[in-house]
Amino acid sequence: MLNKKLDLYLKENYYPFHMPGSKRTNMLRNDLPYERDLTEIDGFDNLNDPKDIFVSMENWLSKIYDVKKTIISTNGSTSGLLSVIRALTYDNQNILIERSSHKAVYNACELNKLDVSYIDIITNEISAIVDINYDDFEKKYLVKIFHA
Repeated sequence: MLNKKLDLYLKENYYPFHMPGSKRTNMLRNDLPYERDLTEIDGFDNLNDPKDIFVSMENWLSKIYDVKKTIISTNGSTSGLLSVIRALTYDNQNILIERSSHKAVYNACELNKLDVSYIDIITNEISAIVDINYDDFEKKYLVKIFHA
């Protein structure tokens, strides 16, 4: 879906005055798809105000995940995590997270002055995290009211 739209846009051969850096060339590295490095440009949809391909993708993702609405976030997972934690909590509320959570989760906890509790994890023979400890989760969840 998105690749087809990108291919059509790239066939127009517009010069990218709007973006710094690579200018959609692979001079520095040819193993990365720099030609697909597009930002909010004329002739393409905009994640900050989606109206075309991104709306279609959000609707498609909603069906796949069987949810009411999907929003493709700008600025990657960091802004998505900060936004969702802020939307679900008020200052000084409780949150239950895993210690290996994304740095943005910790930043959201600090910014929102959240009281953090940690879920124990389960590791495999090489100490890689494979799951959370559901018994620990249930025990902690029943003791406190968590908002996220």
